[in-house]
Amino acid sequence: MTDARPSDPTLLSARLGRDAGPFVFTPVSGNDRLLPNNGKPTVLVIFASWCQACHAEIPIIARDYQLYGNAVNFLGIDYGEPPQVAIDFATREHITFPIESLTPFIVHVPGKKLTRAALAAFRKILSKQTYSALVEIAVEQKIGGANDLDNLEARLGVYVEGEGKVASDDIATLDLPHAFVLDTTQHVRAEFVGFDSKIDRIGAEIVTLLTENRAKPR
Repeated sequence: MTDARPSDPTLLSARLGRDAGPFVFTPVSGNDRLLPNNGKPTVLVIFASWCQACHAEIPIIARDYQLYGNAVNFLGIDYGEPPQVAIDFATREHITFPIESLTPFIVHVPGKKLTRAALAAFRKILSKQTYSALVEIAVEQKIGGANDLDNLEARLGVYVEGEGKVASDDIATLDLPHAFVLDTTQHVRAEFVGFDSKIDRIGAEIVTLLTENRAKPR
């Protein structure tokens, strides 16, 4: 087991074309570990249960895993949701490769009421996509009403800890779905943001990588 906390996947964006570095992955069903260094490419998929585009993309990724799972490492990160939510989502979506639950959002607001002031606090640290989902919940609950923020912990993995100031636990946010493809030397080969229904971008990158690997001199 490593002593490091799970790594922030946003760091991989800055390492595009370079070595991924000591990236720590913490599966919900096991101990912390570094990214696999087994001579295979790695696909790191980042998703969340509230992300509608993720629901559309996951079946395609699951198909890629069935096709290429023997030749490629697949890892998933449920971004901003508690472990049980991640496990439930993986079960519903038939995700069978290892997944991690990363909960980067720690938010402090006065009390636990979903007020306009609370929304303004959230807006400072959440991605546009996550904030939009939060606003939808706010409309459902009628801003300023008697309902508290407890259900956000299950819906978004956003934790409200009493009174205080807004903090993001020093972790940036990602627009979802998001994916990184690493080559056999753990260099960040490609980054994909959003879902394109017209092409399996991850699958195409895998095919390119495997073809290149077969063409290399032995």
